[in-house]
Amino acid sequence: MLLTIILLAIATLAETAVIIISFSKIKKMKKAQEAKEIADAEYLETMRVEMQREQDLENQLTLAKEASLAKSTFLSNMSHEIRTPINAIIGMNEIIMRESHEEDTLKYSQDIKASGEILLNIVNDILDLSKIEAGKTEIINERYELSNLLSKVVNMIDIQAENKGLKLDINIANDIPSILCGDESRLQQCILNLLTNAIKYTQEGSVGLLVEYRKINNDNIALTIKVSDTGVGISPDNMSKLFTPYERLDEAKLHTIEGTGLGLEIVNKLLGMMGSTLRVHSVYGEGSTFHFVIRQKVLDWEPIGDFQGRYLRGKNKGKNYSEPFHAPHARILVIDDTNMNLIVVKGLLKKTLIQIDTADSGREALSMVKQKKYDLIFIDHKMPGLDGIETHELMVNMEDNPNKNVPCIALTANAISGAREQYINAGFQDYLSKPVSSERLEKSLEKYLPADMIIYPGDPGFNDVEAPSANDDANVSKASPVQHEDDLSEFNGLEGINLKAALNNCDTIDILREALKEFYQTIPDKSGDIEKYAADLDYRNFTVAVHALKSNARLIGAMRLSDEAATLEQYGNAEDKDQISLLTPQLLRLYRSYLEKLAPMEEYIKQPEAAEEISKQAFLNALSDMKELLEVFDYDNAQSIMHMVECYRIPPEYGDKWTRIQTLMAEVKLDELLEELSHTEVV
Repeated sequence: MLLTIILLAIATLAETAVIIISFSKIKKMKKAQEAKEIADAEYLETMRVEMQREQDLENQLTLAKEASLAKSTFLSNMSHEIRTPINAIIGMNEIIMRESHEEDTLKYSQDIKASGEILLNIVNDILDLSKIEAGKTEIINERYELSNLLSKVVNMIDIQAENKGLKLDINIANDIPSILCGDESRLQQCILNLLTNAIKYTQEGSVGLLVEYRKINNDNIALTIKVSDTGVGISPDNMSKLFTPYERLDEAKLHTIEGTGLGLEIVNKLLGMMGSTLRVHSVYGEGSTFHFVIRQKVLDWEPIGDFQGRYLRGKNKGKNYSEPFHAPHARILVIDDTNMNLIVVKGLLKKTLIQIDTADSGREALSMVKQKKYDLIFIDHKMPGLDGIETHELMVNMEDNPNKNVPCIALTANAISGAREQYINAGFQDYLSKPVSSERLEKSLEKYLPADMIIYPGDPGFNDVEAPSANDDANVSKASPVQHEDDLSEFNGLEGINLKAALNNCDTIDILREALKEFYQTIPDKSGDIEKYAADLDYRNFTVAVHALKSNARLIGAMRLSDEAATLEQYGNAEDKDQISLLTPQLLRLYRSYLEKLAPMEEYIKQPEAAEEISKQAFLNALSDMKELLEVFDYDNAQSIMHMVECYRIPPEYGDKWTRIQTLMAEVKLDELLEELSHTEVV
């Protein structure tokens, strides 16, 4: 019995021990499971955070790429907008250089020329790098004259070297073939950037340009370009940063040297696209040499000759300009919607005595070519309504056009890669980019005008008619610049304009008065056009119209109006229907408010009572003369008659008619103007 009890007790203890051990195992398993769950949760959280981080990085990268592409696309599309005012600056300065005989003025003009060309080069650098990054740059291989390319480069760089007191060593092999096939503009840009960089980092000594070649076969050469300097050189530590965009080397030491840090990067990328490589040898503190070898096809093996001699003989040509020829019996037509560009071309060609007609729209040009025979026609590309290519196409297909076979040259600020090919394929005989080069303009005339119309110095008849002086040009304002702020008092009644900005833009009181008057007169029609284009979703004409308003408003100092027009121009380019619909009514309210703000301009249009009243017969005779001139498209002389009539008080019964005529003249609506002038009778 006792034994049984003992055995039962032992069994009970054993079961209890087993139960305790089981509970212990279960507890450990539970802790292990909990630990695993915690670890899994931590792992999942880590993975979630990592995935979110990667997604955020991917989103940021996408946004960065989109922002970079937007930046590059924006800048690559700015070429025409930026180059147009530079064209006016360089072109008008060229006229000053030709017509002034004052030593100080010529010196200032030379500085303006050098600075203008440097500015153009900087603008081109920024635009070109953006176009390369946006994938919009192409290499276009075409025929070019190596001598012309080198002349342009050396002429642009010579003044920079002279201003720093540096010697410019030019060494061009005399036997290099003269006519090559390649991308002239890109090759010129590479050489110019290397030379500009050399001058920038050289304080004393010299900068050299060496051009030589090696014959590859009967069709190709290896052209070697080498630019050397005695400048600061490049340290070994900085050599790896040489082709980094926007990177300035040795910034602490060279902080006073201006520049964007883009030149070498652009050269490197362009050479890569042309199958070449930029190589560098530099000794820190002694100077650098950059060189590249590029394959070019030979179109004419005739040697380039003594380039250095020609360069030295022509070095002072800009300071002592004389027209290379006269062509008094030649007549050309220049078509451009920007009046400043027309003034520049007429000014540059004035001393050649060529007869120049102008048109500021494709429609006007189409009417003019029906009536008169021309020897050469220059056509701008980007114009409202009919652009240059459309105008040219209609021109050559017109049945009653006596100018079907007349050479047409595209003269435009559209200087993007492939532009030349675009215009040649469209049927133009040639292409000239803005800023206008007087030398290339004159060479085009020599090439395309009939040979018997060109009279060179020394030929019989060259001096029969003297070239006009600056004071003979009826199209150049003879008003003197304003000297005192009090001179603006006559405009004190006008609202919504910055008079100082307006005067700065217009230069003279007379021009400002005319600009204000024209702006005021055209508000109803032009605001109506903008409203119609917006309603019709005519993005092209809407954009052209607000672009014009942006410029015209800024000209008269209506800065807020100009800014709002600029905003809508961007939305027009983007064809953003919602923003155009939202913002156009606001723009039109502001634009039309200038009918009230500029109401005092009505006095200039109707003429003050103090003026002598013109007789009815004299007034009608003036209108008849204007009609006859406009029928043969002599707009300039018709406008001169209008300005003479404006010196008088108009008979009251003809007041409304005269206002309509002035408005139509300002808007250059020829058909409506002729219709108005045709119905003029004694009242």
